[in-house]
Amino acid sequence: MEVVSFSDLGPVLAATLGPVLAFVVASMRYQHLDTLKTRELITKSNQETLQEATRQFQQLSSELAEHRRETRESLREITTSLGDARERIARIEGTLGIAPPPINNDEQPTD
Repeated sequence: MEVVSFSDLGPVLAATLGPVLAFVVASMRYQHLDTLKTRELITKSNQETLQEATRQFQQLSSELAEHRRETRESLREITTSLGDARERIARIEGTLGIAPPPINNDEQPTD
């Protein structure tokens, strides 16, 4: 049996480890490029999501403002209607003479 030295193994190691090293470097490059594409897609998606959220926020804000305006108008109409109804009831009570006695808060019931 012959003694084998490291210098004799050089060509064998180079032939074995060379393609493995080339494969590892190529794989790392592929992963790097794939990561860059993924980051670009994520950035684009984030921008689109932000634009959509902004658009929806503006739409909801305008809808809320419209709802508030309609609510104020409805409240104003209800208040006016109640005032008119009170006046009509007071006139009817006055005409019929059935108005309730005025409430006097100064009188305290004595026990």
